[in-house]
Amino acid sequence: MKRKNLIFVCLMTLTASLYPSQTHAQSVFSYSGITYRVIKDANEASNYGTVAVTAPRDGFYEGTVTIPNAVKQSDDEYADAYKVVAIDDYAFKGSPALKKVVLPITIESIGTGAFEECGELTTVEIPYGSLLTHLGESVFAYTGLKNIKFPEGITELPRFTFRECRKLEQVLLPESLVKIGISAFIYCQSLKAIELPKGLREIDISAFAYCGLKRISLPDRVVSIPMMAFSGCLDLEEVALSPFTTTIKNGAFGQCYHLNKINKPETLINVDDGSFGVGCIYLPDCYSKYMSDYDIKMLNKQGDKYREKIEEDYQEFKKRMWR
Repeated sequence: MKRKNLIFVCLMTLTASLYPSQTHAQSVFSYSGITYRVIKDANEASNYGTVAVTAPRDGFYEGTVTIPNAVKQSDDEYADAYKVVAIDDYAFKGSPALKKVVLPITIESIGTGAFEECGELTTVEIPYGSLLTHLGESVFAYTGLKNIKFPEGITELPRFTFRECRKLEQVLLPESLVKIGISAFIYCQSLKAIELPKGLREIDISAFAYCGLKRISLPDRVVSIPMMAFSGCLDLEEVALSPFTTTIKNGAFGQCYHLNKINKPETLINVDDGSFGVGCIYLPDCYSKYMSDYDIKMLNKQGDKYREKIEEDYQEFKKRMWR
């Protein structure tokens, strides 16, 4: 027995001498100013382990952060290597001086609120050919983001994706997108136009509420306009509904004061009372019966004077809501 133990000790000593600098894996580590959380250890994977970018132990991320495709735990020759595949929930949240983030092609998932409340963040670069397929809720909410292009593979923008991104001007959506979630673009006042992909099937409640849109064209598969979908789009003038639209729900175009052109497909069989709301006084004749009773009464009674009142309301509402 003693001889066997001696042999075992000798083998262990020999192994240690062959690999004197082997670094043991840590569940969380920092390298080159970025903190990572180990998802799958290098010893458990065929080539690389996998990690997610996570919140730093102390402080915030700042300036420009360029995330690599892969990272080692240290400069040690034998340190474990990992592929960067995710960004954790709230990883960058509230970083006051963060201005730009460059994502690696290897990123597959961005967690809930990952960049939320980064007020100075204007740019997030997603490389061509990115493996990104999943976004959590409120990913870019309350940021200074100005434009972004999503890769193919993204199928849903979850609720509050761009909530109150008041500087957002351009979003390029992938053809793979099938759903835009609740209030995904709410209060994006600088968003004047957006092209929706042909494969889009669903726009959820308040998806574009209080946006700066001037016109919108809905793809064929979007057959129902939900509650408040475009409510408060004060500058919205023209809407092209899908030729297969069946339903417009309550408040879908509420407070769209300047809406004056909207088609009426033959398939449209259900328009809720209040779909357009008080103040929508420029609707085409085919929608006149859906104007509010109050608007009809005041137009008949006051005519141009009431139109002037609506314009004043529009200016006041815009000043209050688009501060």
